[in-house]
Amino acid sequence: MKTWLKFLLTGTLIGLVFPGAALVWILYVLNEPQTPVNIWQVHEAFPLLFIVDLAPLVLGISFLILGLEVGKLRAARSLIEEEYMGALSVANIPIIMIRIGGMVEGCNEAVEKILGLPSVEIVGKNILTDFVRADAQDEIEKLFINLLQTKELHNLEIPLIDAVGNIKLVLISAKVRLNPLKKVDGFVIFGQDITQLRNQETEINRKQQLAIIGQLTGGVVHDLNNMLNIIAGNIRFLKEEPAYKDTDSEELIEDIESAAIDAVELINRLLSFSRERPAAPSEMPAKTIMEETEKLARRLIKEHDILLTFDQFNDDVRVNIDFVWFKNCLLNLINNAADSMKAGTITVAASVETSSGTKVAGSSPGNLCVSVTDEGCGIPDAELARVLEPFYTTKSPDQGTGLGLAMVDKFCQESGGYCTISSEIDIGTKVSMILPLANE
Repeated sequence: MKTWLKFLLTGTLIGLVFPGAALVWILYVLNEPQTPVNIWQVHEAFPLLFIVDLAPLVLGISFLILGLEVGKLRAARSLIEEEYMGALSVANIPIIMIRIGGMVEGCNEAVEKILGLPSVEIVGKNILTDFVRADAQDEIEKLFINLLQTKELHNLEIPLIDAVGNIKLVLISAKVRLNPLKKVDGFVIFGQDITQLRNQETEINRKQQLAIIGQLTGGVVHDLNNMLNIIAGNIRFLKEEPAYKDTDSEELIEDIESAAIDAVELINRLLSFSRERPAAPSEMPAKTIMEETEKLARRLIKEHDILLTFDQFNDDVRVNIDFVWFKNCLLNLINNAADSMKAGTITVAASVETSSGTKVAGSSPGNLCVSVTDEGCGIPDAELARVLEPFYTTKSPDQGTGLGLAMVDKFCQESGGYCTISSEIDIGTKVSMILPLANE
């Protein structure tokens, strides 16, 4: 029913009730039960009743006018709300409305794009438990509780999880939302998707770090290499001397040789970053490089109480890579896996995959995926995003330089592929090198 009609009926009803009640009361007071009284006689006796009779009409018209004005105001308000919601829905910035408990009441198209979901699958869910990364939920919940007192929140970076599980970084500001009684019943959140910006910053920082490595290696690496060659030559001389054939001397010489080998490996990593030593790719059977690397890996792992398994790989495919670099990368991944666990199994696997990830047989085009999976402690999400950065390491200073995984990533890129890492706490980590197959 229209607003103006509601007010007209209400006014008429009020106008009929009150004058009617007044007339009945007058008739009751003046009338004797035995003598009927004519209404016109009452009106002649009380002329004011003629004015009272007009009350329904006057009140009805008054309420009609009031109803029309209220209807106009409501229509104007509805139009403003529609325009407001329309503007919000097409705004470029994400806007989302939530209740105090975190349940989503509404969102615009920008939020749908970030999360990769239609609004019907977003509304009704809890923003914290359903869309915020688990390790950030408690901290963000505390900030929203404080928001009830501060009324406003600015420049908070939160990690959201989209429909396919990717992390989207959103910079948000928020305000409390008041109901008609001026009480807080929720929040309005305005955001900005900064995922691409953060990725660009990471890439810039990475390039700057690589430039620093290049400057470092250009100045000292060649001198270090010359000194290590002298050390290595003297080690070979000592190993051939009969005077040093006793057990203690041999152990000392082996320690010196091991340290020299580690130093050479570090120099090779530095040279690969600085491009002082360009890659030397050659086309080789994938089966051969896996078999050759397995021999070295088993010698590397023999001092650990760990089972190393190489899944059988018989696909007749070839890759065009720098084998020495590949060998160093795979051995580094196996060594990292061994360092992350006291016991258990390290699994090295190779498979041929198409671009869609479907395994194929024989020489079908695609990629060679070489993965190393451990049963170690796992890597927290916050650290997982940085493990490919040069010099970033979770090991103590005497156990790692932070160049191992960065070298693996660079090797994959130089080979035309890429590196992926997945990890779960207390379950383990899997690092994969995805390398394109050689053209037939």
